Amino acid sequence: MKEEEILSQQPFRRILRIAKVNSLLGINSLSGDTFQVIGSDKKIYKLHYADKLSEAKQVENNVLLFPQIFPKFHGREGRYLLFDWIEGRMLTKEDKDLSIYKKLGELCADVHNSNQCIGQDIDSYFVKRLKSIPDRILSQNEKIKVEEKYAELKEKIKTDIVLDINDIHAKNFVIDKNQNVYLVDEGGVNHVIKGLGFAKAFLSWFNEEQRKSFWEGYTAKHEGDYFDKDYETFVTIVECVRAISFRA
Repeated sequence: MKEEEILSQQPFRRILRIAKVNSLLGINSLSGDTFQVIGSDKKIYKLHYADKLSEAKQVENNVLLFPQIFPKFHGREGRYLLFDWIEGRMLTKEDKDLSIYKKLGELCADVHNSNQCIGQDIDSYFVKRLKSIPDRILSQNEKIKVEEKYAELKEKIKTDIVLDINDIHAKNFVIDKNQNVYLVDEGGVNHVIKGLGFAKAFLSWFNEEQRKSFWEGYTAKHEGDYFDKDYETFVTIVECVRAISFRA
């Protein structure tokens, strides 16, 4: 999708007259293209163009279901989705403000509170990705051991496939001037194993203090006793296999 085409098509005419379009390269590259659009009245918006109509509809459903975690949503036209542009700063992994991590926990709890479960077989989510890893990265014997540990832990815990903020990564969040935190990865809410999103952050990002603040925010709004040591090890194994499979 080119900037010139957006200027020509003028989506969301009922809301604005687009005067300028800036492509945001590398943003949401897995789910479509994202642009900063400026109206003739100088107001700034974020315009997302999904790769598929089904993806655009899924994003719309999630945004309507969780309006508190996304920037203000103005609607969908076909594969276009329009949001307010948040004037603020992108979260970084070096951010020292512990209140931000508490708010991240609250956002994750808000999504889990929806109880949007599906009946997908958890094993199919894991085994398919494990088998896709080339033997030069994980040998067949290593894969067998990983799958055995996965099965052992699964017998000890209870989990579901639920709507989750799937990728708790700093670049996916923006903080406005009032210290409100917004998820700006429109495709970042998906059905996955419960807690898989923040398991990634626990593994590769949060230090002990940041994790404590995150958990304080999460457990203030959603029960967290399920996430014991066995559960964390289980979702960490699933996340590592997912990450290796994706990169391979």
